[in-house]
Amino acid sequence: MSPAHFRHRRAAAYRAFYEHLPLSLDALPEGPDGRVHRRFDVGSLARFNVLDTRQHRDPVPADPAEQHAEARTMLGREQEEWIYGGMSGSPATWNFVANGVAVAAITEDRVGQWDGYPAARRRLIEAMQRTSNPVVLTGDIHKHVAAELKADFADPASRTVGVEPICTSIASDGDGAPTDDYTEDWLQHPCVKLYDGRRGYVRCALTPDELVSDFKVVPWIQAAADAPARTAARFSTPAGDPGLHRKA
Repeated sequence: MSPAHFRHRRAAAYRAFYEHLPLSLDALPEGPDGRVHRRFDVGSLARFNVLDTRQHRDPVPADPAEQHAEARTMLGREQEEWIYGGMSGSPATWNFVANGVAVAAITEDRVGQWDGYPAARRRLIEAMQRTSNPVVLTGDIHKHVAAELKADFADPASRTVGVEPICTSIASDGDGAPTDDYTEDWLQHPCVKLYDGRRGYVRCALTPDELVSDFKVVPWIQAAADAPARTAARFSTPAGDPGLHRKA
């Protein structure tokens, strides 16, 4: 595909994105460029910061040295400043980051996730430590994961900064199973409290005192549309006590 053809497709995609989703005028695209990141508050209870983790990221690294370069960015400099300022100056009890790819450190060969941008992740984690009750909401991997975000992922005993409920897909990748070829990859880390490869969704209930995350799954999607949803796991995160506490 030629660069000009790609820009044309990108412009059409941003136009369709804007016309079919409830976005503000700030998101109106200009040709192949559009402002995706945005922020909204729910009173003093919660602030939601919606990130764009695709449009401004540096390319896939050529080697480990480039991968660990300090200047490497997932969000672009302008968006980095925007998210850091919005978190450190937030009056909300809970501060959410709606994010496109997994933040938790899993393996360095996952260069499309934040694992491919370790310096940028460190800056994000540092910003999270300057706000109250940070929570990262993530999709992308088509699996359920409940992870704790550490001040230093190289040290499992380091302080827990926030939590990351990762939501599986509703239908992509077929029925799935509780365990699969990636289970050990994720659960080798003490900060990962759940891995489940089935289809479903995450339901989060929020109060000033607690976040409760219910990981819902269905046993099948392919055979019929009547699969019963059940709770595979439930976690409590008390305000002021970042972490995932499993509930019966």
